[in-house]
Amino acid sequence: MGTALAAFIAAGALESAGLAALSRVLVVDANQPTALSVMVGLATIVLGGYVAAWIRPGAAQALAGIEMIAVVILMVTMTDSAPLWYGLTFLIIGPLAACAGGILRVAGQTGRAVGSRRGKEE
Repeated sequence: MGTALAAFIAAGALESAGLAALSRVLVVDANQPTALSVMVGLATIVLGGYVAAWIRPGAAQALAGIEMIAVVILMVTMTDSAPLWYGLTFLIIGPLAACAGGILRVAGQTGRAVGSRRGKEE
């Protein structure tokens, strides 16, 4: 759980830094709920899942749970902070992104694509 929590915090910090950099480069407020902010947010969650699984197998699934709980808390307590579509996107796709990062780590560790039959004797 500690690894997943650390990955969650690191992904959030990386997301904030990435959005701030994009705001300066694109001269727009990338912190506003837009497709760009969703892409940056989900990319950092995938990276967080990858790193969490690299440190400890199974931590990506714990990160997915933390992501889901955090989004529900934010949606309930800060109802006017973002449009509903934005919250639902992170509620549904956020946990999947964390798990995808873990799957990428496992696939990279074995040196083959998940589901590949290469290396199996037939």
